Amino acid sequence: MIRHAFCLLILFLAGCQTCQTPTYTRQPDSSEPWNTNYLIDAQPSAVPLTRLYEHAVELNDHYWAYSQVNGVLLPAWRTDTALEHPDRWLGGGDSGLYTGQALATFALQYGATKNAAVLQSVTESLRGLYILTHSTGEPGVIQRNAFPAHRPTEFGFPAEWQSRIARGYVGTGPELADPFGGPPIPPSTYYTRGTKDQLTGLILGLATVWRVMDPATVDGGHQQQAVQLRAVAKQIADAIYAHLVAHNWRIRARNSNTGEWDNDTGADYVDQLLRACVLGLVVHMGNTGLQQEYDEVFDEFIDLSNTLAYADRFANFSQYYAHNLRASRTLTLWLLEGAGSVKGQAIAGYYERNVWRFTRGHRSAWFAYVRAATAPTDTIATLEGLYSLRSLTLKPIRMWSSPYHGQEQKPNIVSSLICVNRYILDPHLRKPEDFSTWQKEPWDVGPERDWDREGLGDSSGIDYMLAYWLGRYYGIL
Repeated sequence: MIRHAFCLLILFLAGCQTCQTPTYTRQPDSSEPWNTNYLIDAQPSAVPLTRLYEHAVELNDHYWAYSQVNGVLLPAWRTDTALEHPDRWLGGGDSGLYTGQALATFALQYGATKNAAVLQSVTESLRGLYILTHSTGEPGVIQRNAFPAHRPTEFGFPAEWQSRIARGYVGTGPELADPFGGPPIPPSTYYTRGTKDQLTGLILGLATVWRVMDPATVDGGHQQQAVQLRAVAKQIADAIYAHLVAHNWRIRARNSNTGEWDNDTGADYVDQLLRACVLGLVVHMGNTGLQQEYDEVFDEFIDLSNTLAYADRFANFSQYYAHNLRASRTLTLWLLEGAGSVKGQAIAGYYERNVWRFTRGHRSAWFAYVRAATAPTDTIATLEGLYSLRSLTLKPIRMWSSPYHGQEQKPNIVSSLICVNRYILDPHLRKPEDFSTWQKEPWDVGPERDWDREGLGDSSGIDYMLAYWLGRYYGIL
């Protein structure tokens, strides 16, 4: 006992030496478009509430114009800095994950607005998920990325895909029948080597469609579309489940070099909370024969989560993105189970215990609104999410550098445990990201180099839109 107290004292004293509030140097001002010093002076609290919806609309329009192909989210890019708008795409390695988040975004948007026009966004995004789980010709094989095979140069293929090709995880699949009865989907060039990250996003998207598109709750006249959307979501979920079971719950793909089913990653075994999400989804979709297995996996994880909380606190230091995965999996089960169920209350408790207490104050609308959805009385989460959204409206869509680029001040292991919030920056001051602001640490300002004077990429806007429509759907905003 004395030894433990002594260790705690040492940690406390070490923390006192490192818990200094970071300071940043302002770079020389300039009128050039790449100079983002104006963000330092911006005040998120001054952003009017009406601006939140306006920004969501702007990002929505930009997304459908530049950040997706056949419903698959792909990073928008320019071949020349002089171009006002992107004219090509990068071969995003996380398109599977974020296409799932995009599907969740538009399903929540429909749930919040009942706007029939949004159903087209849901349909296109669900078709994107179908492509990402079927374009190899073997249903259920998760792909990180897929694009129309007859348009290779627009995606930097094959020059920018050589390492993927060499590993044996790139191929071109067959023409697919459109799950919605439209024209056939042309063959896709795909990149497999899927991970639990990709699966987490896919399952979130499918679960959101299943919950929001309940024919009993959709707006009048939309029941037929809701039934069709649910049927396609079920088709995808069943294919993923069958594939996982066939490979003993490991994410696998056929390697073109060896012909074997394998995966060159250590993040391919689906267990614990993610397995509960998969099982919960197929159970809610009608496979009641898996109810007992789902209950057992869920209960076992919840029992274990009290112990895991001791390790989860270290994610702030070395595995920050793990918080995002836990938030997605929490929301998946919350959407499926709801507030009135025993499982719903258990998953809300898990989120508070294993995620929120370590991310409270991080100015992440995503983390805050998952908390507010699962704990409606938490007004701190509601206010933090609102501040975060206001901040993110200030950030340009074009990926100019943070005004504090090259000055990252990251907490060490001690300060990450006891004073991490001193290092948190407002979202509009952080490094730009093509997929999502929340995927990086909240003190990440980018590499030590000159300001990005080209701004070739654009952000997808899914980070803002997912949090915004989640807030609208649950009545938080």
